[in-house]
Amino acid sequence: MKTSLLLSVWNAKLRRVMHAFACGLFFVLIAGLVAACGVPTPEVIVVTQLVTTTPLPTYTPYPPYPTYTPYPTYTLVPTKESPTDTPLQTKTAAPVTETPTATATRRPVTAATRAPTATPSPTATSRGGQFSSGPVTAHGVTGTFRLEARRLTFAPNERIWFRFTVTNNTDAVLSYGFLGVAIGNGNFHTSWKGASLAPKGQANSTLNWRDNLTIAAPGTYALTLSMCFSEVAVCLGSSGDWASLSSGLTVIIQ
Repeated sequence: MKTSLLLSVWNAKLRRVMHAFACGLFFVLIAGLVAACGVPTPEVIVVTQLVTTTPLPTYTPYPPYPTYTPYPTYTLVPTKESPTDTPLQTKTAAPVTETPTATATRRPVTAATRAPTATPSPTATSRGGQFSSGPVTAHGVTGTFRLEARRLTFAPNERIWFRFTVTNNTDAVLSYGFLGVAIGNGNFHTSWKGASLAPKGQANSTLNWRDNLTIAAPGTYALTLSMCFSEVAVCLGSSGDWASLSSGLTVIIQ
């Protein structure tokens, strides 16, 4: 009876030992399988997740686009139109050289006081209501001058239309610096500048020209057809060879 009790005790201990051995062997097998398959332990997984998990970067927003000031609106200013009654040259008086200018050029003081080289006609005559002067010849050039008006009184800045004719009576080309109308106030209205006339008998030896001028200040003025037979630069100085090709036609500005 004692022997059977001892066997029962040993059997119970043996079962506990075998049970513990079996459990240990089971866990050893599981650990081997886990190691063989490369499955990380929970601690490694947690650590890996902590290492690989990084916060997303915060981006600074782009600044807003600048606002542009629109370009200002410009208003076109119309240019002054040329008068429709611009004087035209006749076929028998085509210039040999430069085209005319329409600007008023101040005549040199010494040239304005120079006496003409030819005696002018004594008085101005009226032909068909138009006041004329000439012919007058100087340096082989004969000129006539007339106003295209039936009166000699004009308002300030009113257009005073006139017509003149100049003819080269020499056998050579005649070059000149200025051709126009001397105004009694010391100014000179340029009709032609730096041009020439062909020899007599040839085309362009005679120039017929229609032009106009204005006078701003009230007063009495003598309008005289004048010509400078020097070069342009010399005519602008004190030694220009000026000559009158008409007597003065007196106009009144009021």
